[in-house]
Amino acid sequence: MPTTGGTDADAGSWSLNGVRTDEIPQNLRMRPSKLPRSFPADDADLPDLLESPPGTASIVYHPRETFDDGFGWSSERVYFYGADSTWRSLEMSDLGLPDSTHPGPDTYGAGALSPDGTHWAGRTNDGVAVMNLKTATVEVVTIPGKYTSYLDWHTDSQRLAVVRFSGLRTYRTWTVGLASPTPARARFDLPLDGFADDGTVVTFTRRGGTTHRVVHGDTGRVSISVPLPWRTARTGGAAGPTHTLLGVRRELVVVDNATNEPTARLRLRRTDSVGWPRGWWNPTTVYLVSNDGLLTWNTTNGDISKLVGVTSPTRPDSYWSTSIAVDLAS
Repeated sequence: MPTTGGTDADAGSWSLNGVRTDEIPQNLRMRPSKLPRSFPADDADLPDLLESPPGTASIVYHPRETFDDGFGWSSERVYFYGADSTWRSLEMSDLGLPDSTHPGPDTYGAGALSPDGTHWAGRTNDGVAVMNLKTATVEVVTIPGKYTSYLDWHTDSQRLAVVRFSGLRTYRTWTVGLASPTPARARFDLPLDGFADDGTVVTFTRRGGTTHRVVHGDTGRVSISVPLPWRTARTGGAAGPTHTLLGVRRELVVVDNATNEPTARLRLRRTDSVGWPRGWWNPTTVYLVSNDGLLTWNTTNGDISKLVGVTSPTRPDSYWSTSIAVDLAS
């Protein structure tokens, strides 16, 4: 049930005091969509994606793993839900990648589906591996830097932004195109989920004690000072057409793009993922990962529904992840 939020002592003039606060209910109704109602079991026996490519996929799921999982590609499986309503499994060891390119004993993640569902990208220690889901062919792209920390597709499904650690606590963003996979330095440093629906890129930077919201478009960049506390904006935001989704502590906060004022907040539970911004399901609704599965939150009326359910974990310190081709999901 929605409640009234308290004062955010660190926000200065930007306050969450009085903003509607929603909480995830115990009994969630299912939201109708083109996605499956649940993810497969972590040890499911599924058709081999390389032998039967799906053509397009609407959702990808990486089964649960822990931070102490073994090193090497043999421990990595990724499940794809195809346009024919069939789950398939990609055994990462079948791609022939040397174990030296495995990111190490950490949670690998589900990678990223292109918005149109035709391509998938996964990180490697040297860069990224990009798969064409129509042919099951893989392009391995080496990118300068030490390891890949984040990747995301542009809204045109033709370009991929990849964040690489470059030493001395420096991260650089590179662009990889399907037509020409040679990496090129991007004109921006991409935080989490920085792409707006119109194809522009929204980033947040710190200048002294001030947060700047920067919109990068084809004709240049526009930077404005915004009254957002840096600890709220430092991980970036999922930019929608009229609002931006931000993550702070164990909450998600929605901010009006015109006024930069918070309009609603969602309080996460102890068992839910931390408040990373995810993405927009439609102009008023965002999607997020919780202990129950993949959920949607209507930021206007506070409705919270389940999209895809997940089985109960065998270990409380295990993690699962997913990626959606939003163009195919609703």
